[in-house]
Amino acid sequence: MGVNDILEIIAVLPRYIQYIFPGYITIWVYYFCIGITLKDTRALIVKSIVISYLYVVFVNTLFAQFNELEQNIVLFILAVLVAYISSLLVEKEKEFHFLRRLGINTSLSLNEIDAIETNSKTGIWICVYLKNCNLMYEGFILHTEMEEGNRRFICLCNYRKFIIDTEGKLKNLEDHSTEREEQVILYFEDIARIEKRKI
Repeated sequence: MGVNDILEIIAVLPRYIQYIFPGYITIWVYYFCIGITLKDTRALIVKSIVISYLYVVFVNTLFAQFNELEQNIVLFILAVLVAYISSLLVEKEKEFHFLRRLGINTSLSLNEIDAIETNSKTGIWICVYLKNCNLMYEGFILHTEMEEGNRRFICLCNYRKFIIDTEGKLKNLEDHSTEREEQVILYFEDIARIEKRKI
């Protein structure tokens, strides 16, 4: 490979990069907005190329008069906007159930906690029963980590802790329902079941 070949590759490289970077940016920003770690795989590269190709066709059709740098700027803006708007639509779907109104029962929830319907004003109040012990916690969901591959947990605030006696009755051990700074982390592997309650 001579110097001329290397210069030709350098000259055409920006044209080929635009068939990868907008799609990758879209996927990365979307995953970031919905709180998932992006894992680099071959499938991700293929998806990036397909999305990028669609963007390039769109930009070349509507912005043909732009030079290459201007088109790359438009591709970058388009990639970020599509990802951000897509993440908002997924969040709104969870709240307003557009698909259910159309008779489509597909869930866009990423995990069990996302599947719980929420009241955006007060949050989600849940009761968490633990395995291998007779304890139950109830409180507002403050944080969650539910991604596969990470240690999954639920963090409750304003929580109360109960012991379940032999007759199944609850006895209050701790009451922090008026203290938001009091929090407890419950690891998903220790949870037997979760119940959502109205407050």
